[in-house]
Amino acid sequence: MRALLLLSLVIGVSSCATPGEDHGGPQARHTEVVAADIDRVWAYVSSSDRAIDWSVYFHHITPLQGDDGAVGARRRCFRQPDEQGIRWDEEVLELVDTGPHRVRHMHVSALAGFSPSWANDMEYDVWQRVDVVDDTHTTVTFQTRPRGGAVAAIAASLSFDEVQRVFGKNLDNLGRAVEQGDRYVRRHPWEPPEHDVAPR
Repeated sequence: MRALLLLSLVIGVSSCATPGEDHGGPQARHTEVVAADIDRVWAYVSSSDRAIDWSVYFHHITPLQGDDGAVGARRRCFRQPDEQGIRWDEEVLELVDTGPHRVRHMHVSALAGFSPSWANDMEYDVWQRVDVVDDTHTTVTFQTRPRGGAVAAIAASLSFDEVQRVFGKNLDNLGRAVEQGDRYVRRHPWEPPEHDVAPR
């Protein structure tokens, strides 16, 4: 059941709410400071091709339609290299860009391969946020919340501790990748499906 919510990675409410705010109900959120300017960080976060370098849960992402990272773009996330088993789709709903503050809001749906089977019917909202700290530092926040009312909220809350753990490792990898560039050495490896455990 760990798989139940880890898809919320890069993962509600359907308005473009701001990460870092408490929207009510169960949600997972993690923030890291990256020693790089906001343009570099936002470009890296926005690239589906880069996800294979920092995610410890999904293995890779394949764009399906639209300009990668833009409103209306859809992409598919695969848990395994052979694209069997767990997968889900993400669609960009809205973007906010005020210069020093940028947010991408995505809808996660079309889950497949999760156990128990009812988990495949769940949907989530995900926010990716970057904020200027100063000219050479940027914060990155990943936040997720389930859609679907009380039942979905209860189901989601069962694995949010694990989601927080994954968010932390993902953002640590992501930050190091941006900071180190071609010298990037991954700290947290991809965790194959046999590492999946029941949520605490």
